[in-house]
Amino acid sequence: MKLWIFGSSMCLPFKLHESEGWPFLLATHLCCDYVNFAEEACDNFFIYHSFLENYKKIDEKDLVIIGWSHPSRKSFVYNPKNLKHVSVAANGIMYQKQATTLFRSIHNMHGDWQNLKPKNSNVEFYDTYFNNYYSDYEQRCNFQSYLDSVRLRNVAKYLPFYFSKESVDQIEYHNNNFQLEFIINNQVSMSKIDLHMNAIGHRLWADQLINQIKNNELQQNIKI
Repeated sequence: MKLWIFGSSMCLPFKLHESEGWPFLLATHLCCDYVNFAEEACDNFFIYHSFLENYKKIDEKDLVIIGWSHPSRKSFVYNPKNLKHVSVAANGIMYQKQATTLFRSIHNMHGDWQNLKPKNSNVEFYDTYFNNYYSDYEQRCNFQSYLDSVRLRNVAKYLPFYFSKESVDQIEYHNNNFQLEFIINNQVSMSKIDLHMNAIGHRLWADQLINQIKNNELQQNIKI
């Protein structure tokens, strides 16, 4: 058995040691190896893309955990021949994947984790997109398709969780694993402005996932 993890910084021991993060704690409890493809500040397209690059390697005896991001986040496929891409990507966040590179703007939330709607970045490339082309409805439709596709393609046991309850508004989702509410309700954030989980939060989150696994609260793939 192997543990496969996909997601954003909520799936990382952010500002902590590896041994303090819930992925390490969970894998240790399950006595298995784990691989973690999570990246800081990534969007659901990135997460789904990471899953697509790896799902054929996943065995039916494995366990997949995906911590879905907020649907308002948006990354772009990088084209090194596009000078606008080159100019803005260098000052943003870049994610090198097996098949391609993705990039997005740097978004400083300043503690406002419950409002991740696009904001002015003072970078023409991003602001033009968000002002003229961005659609919350489209993003949520895409998010739903990612959720449905994982259920179709994944052969292993699967336990998803979500950025917040608001992030799955109008979405068909599997459980009530809302990490933002978990952090706030248990008062386990790094600080008042950094709501990533502290070490106590990671232990509590690992315990919650362990209990759900023991109780078989897992999502099964769709047989077609």
